[in-house]
Amino acid sequence: MGDSATAAAGGKQHRGARRQTREALPPNCDAGLVEVKKGYSGKRPRTWISLTSAGRSALVREIRSLKAIVAGLGPGRRQ
Repeated sequence: MGDSATAAAGGKQHRGARRQTREALPPNCDAGLVEVKKGYSGKRPRTWISLTSAGRSALVREIRSLKAIVAGLGPGRRQ
């Protein structure tokens, strides 16, 4: 969810660490939640990720679920 949230906040997210991107994104890519574009900035390889409309919808659902969990804890309740 971290990469999805970051991509949502900034539109497109540049990831200079290609290994980290490959490790973090495959499930999201396979599900069609993010779009990955690879290219170059000068001579340096770059990878950009952005959310698809399905990815944005999934992120909104995830955030709503997390808010419901937090709201259910309420003040003074411990799990």
